Amino acid sequence: VELTEGAEAKQYGIVLDKSNFYYESGGQLADSGVLSLESDPSLEFVVDDCQSSKGFIVHAGVLDRNADEEGSGTTQLKVGDKVTCKVNYDRRGDLAKNHTCTHLLNFALRKAVAANVDQKGSLVTDRRLRFDFNSPKAVPLDQLVNVETIVRKQIRESLPVHTKVVP
Repeated sequence: VELTEGAEAKQYGIVLDKSNFYYESGGQLADSGVLSLESDPSLEFVVDDCQSSKGFIVHAGVLDRNADEEGSGTTQLKVGDKVTCKVNYDRRGDLAKNHTCTHLLNFALRKAVAANVDQKGSLVTDRRLRFDFNSPKAVPLDQLVNVETIVRKQIRESLPVHTKVVP
């Protein structure tokens, strides 16, 4: 990967031996952030997407120069270079909140509408979520209001969130 001054930034994909970036999965968007070259912190790979491919995490983005950092003027990122992964944790926190809300919404729909309501898809971004679910007919307004009441109550209670890694 090479930085060409004055040229339009090229999109690249980088695979690391390990990464703390979450890749897009299950409707949730991927992390964004920066890979900083340890030997020249002024050279950064700006990550705007991560995807899983054949067991690897591909970090997609562009090479850029960080004017706020001192550096040696390196213009290349090569195989074997050491980088520091800097995830945008503010954005990840917003993604995580919206992801958790998909679980709250699924719970509330099963309580307020029907026990057999099931999630059929979702889109989780840092600004919003979309939740697709099965229903044989339109959900009446009173049930939708009840769903919202249940979700808002769960949020107000600030219950602890438990995570579990499953294969």
